[in-house]
Amino acid sequence: MSRRLKSEKIKQLRKEILSGKSNYEVARELGISETTVRNHTKDIARPKDVGPCIKKEQFELFKQLLEDGYVYTNSNRNHLRGLQKHFPMIKRANYKGRSLYFLEDYSKTALNAMIQQKKSRVISYHDISNMSRIFDVKLSSKGKNKAISTSSTEEDDDSLAFFCVRKYC
Repeated sequence: MSRRLKSEKIKQLRKEILSGKSNYEVARELGISETTVRNHTKDIARPKDVGPCIKKEQFELFKQLLEDGYVYTNSNRNHLRGLQKHFPMIKRANYKGRSLYFLEDYSKTALNAMIQQKKSRVISYHDISNMSRIFDVKLSSKGKNKAISTSSTEEDDDSLAFFCVRKYC
């Protein structure tokens, strides 16, 4: 059994909604269901009071960004893009299918992290030049040599790349 609301009650609930009350508050005050309030006020445009906010997952990523200076992108891409909207100093670099978000003051740290992440592969000067261009970091030849030597010393002696270097060089 459904009963129709009188026009005075409809005007009253619309007035209450326009004054800024929520559907729940108006429904509770008038003794009607929240769905009824929503059905009679769905044509009223209401601004959302919610300002920019950071959710829990985004906050955890932001803490990691502040601690380390960079964050690798895995399943958290949307959270990081949301953070990027709030904080324009967060930059994104993508190299050979691997994305990294970093604070612009930590671009050198992020570059080193990207180089270290690629430690299972042989890194060439060309790769390092491309990466440094992406991160907008100027590396001297000494810095490039250091990056290559750091990545190769951390490899296991049993790796295929290390074997090829020992055998053919």
